[in-house]
Amino acid sequence: MDGPHFPCRLLNIPGALPDLPKACELPYGHLSYFLPDPAAIVLPIAALWVTRARASGIVNAVKLMQAARLGTVSRRAPLSVRAAGTTGEWLIVDGNSTAIVGCLAGWLDLPCISVA
Repeated sequence: MDGPHFPCRLLNIPGALPDLPKACELPYGHLSYFLPDPAAIVLPIAALWVTRARASGIVNAVKLMQAARLGTVSRRAPLSVRAAGTTGEWLIVDGNSTAIVGCLAGWLDLPCISVA
């Protein structure tokens, strides 16, 4: 698996990602965007493999994350991830667009929950 154009590891992504300058305006701070969960682990974005990306999903994730930070919508659960072997890398099961937005915003890590 080769590295991507930016720290998020991308798999099977057709076409270019949309230019989302608003994503870069999201300040770092997990509690502004994610519900606390005692099962969550904080993983480096560089260890996450995005398994799907839709431009509309990414645009929607930016809007939802902005609204969550402002308190106008509920925060989301941590990303769901599955271990990718024993290399310390993880496949994103749920939260691909959120991970891409976090990556575009320059964050170094995201809260995740490991699923089977």
